[in-house]
Amino acid sequence: MRAVLLPETGGPDVLTLSEVPMPEPAEGQVLVRVEAAPISLGETQIRAGLHPLPPLPAVLGAEVVGTVTAAGTRADPALVGTRVTAVTGGFGSYAEYVAVAAAALTVVPDGPAATDVAAVAASGATALALIGRTEPGPGDTVLVQNAAGAVGGYLLQLLRQRGVGRIVATVGSPARRDRVLALGADTVIGHDDRLGAASTRQPTEDLDPAAARDDDTIDVAYCCLGGPATESVLDALTPGTGRIIQYGNGNAQPVRYDGQTLFYRGVTLLGAGGPDWYHEVLHVARPEILARLAAGRIRPLVDSVRPLADAAAAHRAVDARATNGRIVLVP
Repeated sequence: MRAVLLPETGGPDVLTLSEVPMPEPAEGQVLVRVEAAPISLGETQIRAGLHPLPPLPAVLGAEVVGTVTAAGTRADPALVGTRVTAVTGGFGSYAEYVAVAAAALTVVPDGPAATDVAAVAASGATALALIGRTEPGPGDTVLVQNAAGAVGGYLLQLLRQRGVGRIVATVGSPARRDRVLALGADTVIGHDDRLGAASTRQPTEDLDPAAARDDDTIDVAYCCLGGPATESVLDALTPGTGRIIQYGNGNAQPVRYDGQTLFYRGVTLLGAGGPDWYHEVLHVARPEILARLAAGRIRPLVDSVRPLADAAAAHRAVDARATNGRIVLVP
């Protein structure tokens, strides 16, 4: 079968379309014929050597949408012929077939295209789970970092449907402003802008959290960037009730919080990670977000659909932060 191989770490051009042996499902696994495989920022970072790797060469790809064609031992044979989405455990879906754990499957509802499912399944489920952890209310002002990103666009849609008071969104370039406004943001600022610029009543002044009115502060912040872009959020949180949930580190910079400041301001810092979190995303939020997709209640954010042979070009686009939604590979 054909697959995109990573023979060594480096730039996008190290990815090569090659013939490789067909995988066989091990105990508890099923074999999935790939219909769509979205590209993630994490995969580009793996390719660049920023994360641990299995022995090389390896096939990238952490998510898949397709049809089960075979079941290994201790996997339900009734799954054969079922259309599913799954996480792979980190690798394997940039290919025509991939073996995945049967426990990692979600059955895909009738109707949505495989490419739309690929764009929504993990990113939309993450957004839904983030909202479930933070429970923003109707009067809350919320901050969505990287609102044009894979998860941010679904956060905007879901928060607007939830009826929060106001959504402040950050973007990496002015070119993304109109898209983010169309998805539900009320105010758009740059990733590194001082949050005072987000205040509708004081558009050019820094927020003074000690004296700020409720509508001048951030009640819930969804943060996926590292370094100063996230550290600056702390000073803009509503004293006593404000909360940050950190679910990524897209710019690969460490985030340093002063525990004493958290203590005196009475704000909350949450981390989206660990086994319980991933179980919630995969087994609670993912079926729900796919049901919403099938019902037309969520807009799939697909940047483009490309063949496996275009994997290197797709990685270049993700590296350049030049995408609007997920790039999806198809065999």
